[in-house]
Amino acid sequence: MASIDQCGSGAAGSDADPDAGSDAEPDPWRRELAEVYRAHADFVLRCAAHLGVPEAHQGDVAHDVFIIAHRRLPDFDEARGSLRSWLFGITKRVAMHHRRATARHQRRLRVVPSPARQPGPDEEVARRRVITHIEHFLARLAPGKRLVFALVDIEGMPAVEVARSLGINVNTAHARLRSARRAFADYLEQLERDAEGEKDDDVSA
Repeated sequence: MASIDQCGSGAAGSDADPDAGSDAEPDPWRRELAEVYRAHADFVLRCAAHLGVPEAHQGDVAHDVFIIAHRRLPDFDEARGSLRSWLFGITKRVAMHHRRATARHQRRLRVVPSPARQPGPDEEVARRRVITHIEHFLARLAPGKRLVFALVDIEGMPAVEVARSLGINVNTAHARLRSARRAFADYLEQLERDAEGEKDDDVSA
């Protein structure tokens, strides 16, 4: 991913005044964007993943998000929502355009999607196992429930802001969240039953 100094630098290159030196006042919006980037870059990457952007392209999407944020940061209004909600709205639009561009590219090249990579046994360490279980659960949810569950319970965004960002009624967001939470509880119970079954098999072997 490009650095903040590269994002939004535009024509600052060969046309820059070589005599400007260090006396030039730094762009205050660039300084503020650097702080936003440090605080929220990981959030934007995770949102790109929640929105279905392939891992190999999530960095490109995040790069584009912060280029747009650099341009629009002076217009950000806290009264209309949090910074996270604003960044999610940008990420959602960038991800949508990225998916469309990718689909057009694949149609042109007649690319057949590769099968999903299966993790090997050596990768089944405890931390990765937890992440994998969560990913499997999210993949089973309907897209609307998945986004609400991921943004509220994983990313910690308020349900009201999530509803506003997704353009849905707050009651609808809460209903989707309750349904997803019930499904997650059932999923965890199933994992526990499977683990107990494996223990019983080991004992009887």
